[in-house]
Amino acid sequence: MKTTPLKHKALEYLNLPSLVIREPSDVNRNLEILFIRTFHFIEGAIKNELRKKGIPPKIAAMLAEIYWLNSPSPMELAKFSRRKPQTITAIVNRMEMKGLVKKVINERKKNTYKICLTPKGLSTYQRVLKVDVFDRSVQTLSEKKLEQFRECLEEIAIQVEKLRI
Repeated sequence: MKTTPLKHKALEYLNLPSLVIREPSDVNRNLEILFIRTFHFIEGAIKNELRKKGIPPKIAAMLAEIYWLNSPSPMELAKFSRRKPQTITAIVNRMEMKGLVKKVINERKKNTYKICLTPKGLSTYQRVLKVDVFDRSVQTLSEKKLEQFRECLEEIAIQVEKLRI
């Protein structure tokens, strides 16, 4: 039985036991556990930072998606965010009441609308961008390691997309 020692005190903070490798599949399982725990750790830290700024995490995510998609329709936003259209409608309605977005009737299809950020929504999104938890998490990686990390994540994302039902 081979044990891989923890490399850093931060891994203990993630509550990861020493990784015991008994068979080849254990390597992938341990990597999966490390990936999931690290993701949740970063996600939790980001949510805490957003809450300190008074921005609900769901609203922050939706502002980013609306910005990235450049005034999407509710259907485009639902597809991108992998949420149900009725969930998008409810969130957008709350955001509209808070003055973060406005619904603009689509010129070509009068029965649909685009979701646009208001000046308040854009300034809130700019505050979201200042949450730099991930940047601080990877700041010690060299350019080469960052590029390798990006390439690995892209490759995994392609495989995950193929597995999606």
